Amino acid sequence: MMNSISGRCVCWGIFSSFFFLVLGPVRGAVVEVAKPADPTQYALSPSESPSIPSQVTAETILLDGARLHGAEPISQQKVRPTSGIVSPRPEPIVLPRPSSPAQPSELTTCQDITRSGVYTESQNLTGGSGCLSIHNTQNVVLDCQGGQLMTTSPGSAITISNARRVTIKNCVMPGNVYPALEILGSAQVQVINCRITKVDVENSNHCLITGNSITGFYQQYKSSFMTIEGNTIQVPNNEGGVSGGVISSEGAYNIVKNNHIDGGWDGDLYDENGADDGIGITDESHDQIIGNQISHTWNAGFETAGFFRDSVLADNDISYVEKTGLASYYDTSWTGNIIRNNTVENTRMMIDITYNKRVDPPDQTIYFNNNQFIGNTFSSPKHVLRYFDSAIYLDFSPEQVKSHPVVLQNNVFTNNILSQPAVSGAVGRVFHRYRVPGPYINPPDAVINGGGNICPAGSDAVICSPNVSLP
Repeated sequence: MMNSISGRCVCWGIFSSFFFLVLGPVRGAVVEVAKPADPTQYALSPSESPSIPSQVTAETILLDGARLHGAEPISQQKVRPTSGIVSPRPEPIVLPRPSSPAQPSELTTCQDITRSGVYTESQNLTGGSGCLSIHNTQNVVLDCQGGQLMTTSPGSAITISNARRVTIKNCVMPGNVYPALEILGSAQVQVINCRITKVDVENSNHCLITGNSITGFYQQYKSSFMTIEGNTIQVPNNEGGVSGGVISSEGAYNIVKNNHIDGGWDGDLYDENGADDGIGITDESHDQIIGNQISHTWNAGFETAGFFRDSVLADNDISYVEKTGLASYYDTSWTGNIIRNNTVENTRMMIDITYNKRVDPPDQTIYFNNNQFIGNTFSSPKHVLRYFDSAIYLDFSPEQVKSHPVVLQNNVFTNNILSQPAVSGAVGRVFHRYRVPGPYINPPDAVINGGGNICPAGSDAVICSPNVSLP
């Protein structure tokens, strides 16, 4: 489900009768950001930029999988014509430590920070529509020492723009309808051990977001070589219309690793509260989505839209979501991905991938090729609500792809456990669990049986025969 992007606003979903969300909740509070005297001061030269796939479209789609198969999506997203600062190489993040002055500077009021240095917060700070703006500078460390940064009207507590090598740590940033932390057009920013209500990142690169407690969502747009690792992300149950706990759109070489993401969905099949998905990716390549724990979303644990290429989705634990573990519905184009050792339980389906057209002009060719599905486990399936509910549902039939040319080849399934017998009782939140049939694959030659797959008894899918079946 993708929604509109206007100006600097990047949001996903529906918000309230007074505000709307793009890429999650609204981030429309306009905090004036000073522009550098030399606009190229913090940008990388064109020759340093990596090759981002040329298929990035002028319009993209976001995630609305829960309303697929005949229902209309919530809304659409239009991509803004902005350019991002992009890093040159797919190397591990190495963040030089900012140089430290002899004596830290104590902050006693909200203000702009435009000089290098180490800053501490000696008391809680409160501003109007913003508190601290770190811009047009580099080599800055801000240690709040557990203090709060707040605003009295809608706006961000901290905005970092046109800056390099900035570290924010030990800060508490209560929020409002807008993200409490914004990172805009910056590089090598570290955010460590903070409590934050909503984070928005745009046109930035080589940043590290780690060890934080985030309420609401983390979203990034046109940002590459980002690492989001070891955070706890909680979407409030009453935060309706949030598209995902972590959202990343139109970047590359991003890492989302070892995060605990709770979408806040309470299990009510008739109430789409909390988050649509745990992690949502749109038009990206060379990402690593590894070791995350995702639960309580009302659509999918992980969902892509548009192209998803040369990426790894591995060792994630997805549980207690309403529909499916892994999904892609709109403008699907998967090439060269490895889906490995993921565990999906207490959902209706493990994998739900199909094609629905949402972007104009139309795609020239639809790709689902050279993907590997290895060692994934689907267990404790819950209630079956629709005829197409299945352990695996892949549909690139003519009815779905229409007249588009399609490349379906070399998608190998190996050593996957596609269903297990239901068990009695309940774990955590209560669900009714039944055995789920499948897989459903159309056309059948879209996949290859790599061997060792364990399927429900009686399955005639190509990846299940002559392999072992569950009783």
